[in-house]
Amino acid sequence: MATDQVPGPPFPREEFEVRLQRTREGLEERNLDAGVFFGAESIYYLSGYGTPSHYGFQLLVVPTDQDPFFVTRQHMASGFQASSWLDQCISFPD
Repeated sequence: MATDQVPGPPFPREEFEVRLQRTREGLEERNLDAGVFFGAESIYYLSGYGTPSHYGFQLLVVPTDQDPFFVTRQHMASGFQASSWLDQCISFPD
């Protein structure tokens, strides 16, 4: 019987930290306190999480002065935690 394994982040943590820093610099240049990212591509770029659901509610919040956090449906949280380099995931039931 084959088992599905969720891979870890697709890039080293340092790559994500560079991406996050560039994103924060762009936010600060625009005098924004945070960015809210809904697109699956943006979420993947910043967190490493390749969502299997492009239609369910999810977002990534990137504050300029705090750790980023992900908000998603409860049954998607374990996939995020297994495949992202980020620590904070807020989930809610369906």
